[in-house]
Amino acid sequence: MWCPSRESRRGNSRHQSFFYADSEEDIAAMCITAEIGQINDEPFDFDKLVVCGRFVETHASEIGLTIESRDVPQKGMVRSSQP
Repeated sequence: MWCPSRESRRGNSRHQSFFYADSEEDIAAMCITAEIGQINDEPFDFDKLVVCGRFVETHASEIGLTIESRDVPQKGMVRSSQP
């Protein structure tokens, strides 16, 4: 319920977001899954998974690939930054 006697505050903030997986291969699979969701109805192409796997390997530092070390439920899992 709107109350005219109360002051309204608005703002925004940016928070980090991550993908978590059991392996680098799982991170690559998540990359391809996100892409397939936006493509046409063509059958799955295994070569796309290979390309995503190579990308994860060669761009690990750019995508923030690391093992989660903070004291969170995902501790020990592979973590990648989400754009």
